[in-house]
Amino acid sequence: MAKQCVHIVCLMVIAGFAPLVNSGAADLSNTEKARVYTVFFSLPANLSGEILSALESRCEGVKFVGKDIVDSPDYRDPETEVDDKKSNSILQNIENLKSDLDGLILFFGGFSDKRYLLTGLPTIIVDCSFSNSQVGFKNAVALGEKYGTRFITATYSTAGFSSDASQFVLGDIPTPLGGDILAEKIRLFDVIRRIKNTKLLTVQDYNRIDPIGLKGWGAVNAPLDDYDKTYPSRLKKSLGVAIVVAGSKELIREIEKVAREKAERIADTWISDAKAVIGVTREDVIRSAGLYIAYKKLMKKYDADAITPSSWALIPDGVIKAMPPLAEMELAKEHIPVCCESLVNSLLTQTVVTYLTGRPGFVGDVLGGFPPAVPASEIPKNMMVIGHCYGPINPHGNDRVPYTIRNHAYYELGWDTTDPKRAWRRDEQVRANKQLEKEHITLVAICVEWPIDEVVSVVKVNAYDKEMEVYTGRTVDGNYLYKDFNNRICRTKLALSLNKPFRQLRRDRWGCHRVVFYGDHRQKIKDLAALIGFEVVG
Repeated sequence: MAKQCVHIVCLMVIAGFAPLVNSGAADLSNTEKARVYTVFFSLPANLSGEILSALESRCEGVKFVGKDIVDSPDYRDPETEVDDKKSNSILQNIENLKSDLDGLILFFGGFSDKRYLLTGLPTIIVDCSFSNSQVGFKNAVALGEKYGTRFITATYSTAGFSSDASQFVLGDIPTPLGGDILAEKIRLFDVIRRIKNTKLLTVQDYNRIDPIGLKGWGAVNAPLDDYDKTYPSRLKKSLGVAIVVAGSKELIREIEKVAREKAERIADTWISDAKAVIGVTREDVIRSAGLYIAYKKLMKKYDADAITPSSWALIPDGVIKAMPPLAEMELAKEHIPVCCESLVNSLLTQTVVTYLTGRPGFVGDVLGGFPPAVPASEIPKNMMVIGHCYGPINPHGNDRVPYTIRNHAYYELGWDTTDPKRAWRRDEQVRANKQLEKEHITLVAICVEWPIDEVVSVVKVNAYDKEMEVYTGRTVDGNYLYKDFNNRICRTKLALSLNKPFRQLRRDRWGCHRVVFYGDHRQKIKDLAALIGFEVVG
């Protein structure tokens, strides 16, 4: 396992900074704080107390328990088990509290004890050596790797920075700002606690897990397979996340109860804030506002933290006459993870990384080469285009970028005729489209103007196989590279050049969607994956 070290020069540096804030994310109450057990090995009581005091002031979402000090024993072999009454008592206490603990932090001085690496808890191994020998820390890392401990590493050194080059990773800068990194790693336990208490709501009538993204529209009404049947239990077991399914009739009832005046106020705000409104009426936007209100009601009913409606599959019933892009935009402004098509894996990805970063994620199809390009010779290397008909207008957390309200791509995909080569173009869709036209209803989408020349992270969480995929790239201007960029397929598209070639993974596990977050979040994602026992691929 790669060693990831956080270098802290002195306690005064840590204490001098303001507490970490998860920008834009909801704060946890005291009863919801992550609970982390701390143990100090061969460290003076006054130093241990100062370290904890500094960390408690910096990590508001974490409650430190235990706070035990273990003195160096006469033996030095970390593999040797000795009947140490104090350690036996501490280990028993950890075992008794395990069901309510989110992690373990072990601060190592001159020795280590393998029993603390066998608790099964996510662990941060911290080097607190007084010299460059780092005996206790290095032994602990070796034991963690040997016994499969879910751990990451950090360094608190009163002797300054390690002289061991292998302990240095990009981003660990030997300045007072290094004090931020340790607190940020500890805050991962806060993220883990939030994930364990998360409930995802999917609105659909077929009880599938991402059928459109995995196998295409033809699979929506196919019999449930092992993936659909076992995914919820695997997700609950690996992350503690629960899935709740609501039927379309429940959504319809909530839409029917929406007060028109409230929907009008929301719609008028959207129209006023938009850069332009093209091809849709105020009534069309009001219907979208009603959908937003209905989503919020359903989420409250099920005490859900995130939502993914089936959208396309719910239109042909002739009752729901709105698409979710504007509703999704508004939910994203509130830092509520949301996407369409009942893409449960994508929604999980949004939720996990939003907790991690305080930023909303943009879920979209990987649109491949997206020809034609002009001129082809100027297309950047490893180009990727991600597209859907919505996007968050606060990609950095609490900012706002321009957007245009316009008609949905629904109208560009040939919904007026059936085509046996296209599994989704069935008779019910054709009838629904003609009925919408007869009632002069236009389904609404948005076109978001993304910030250009910024680093982004492309992420997917595959809970079924306990894997995370992450790439980074830089956003580019799609209008410069592609003909008629804004008017083709999805209304909102993000063009980016990846730092390395995209690895095509099995669609039956990963689907055709990815989630984009502004910023380089690779290290945070890798650290979180290590703590929860997920492998990072890509």
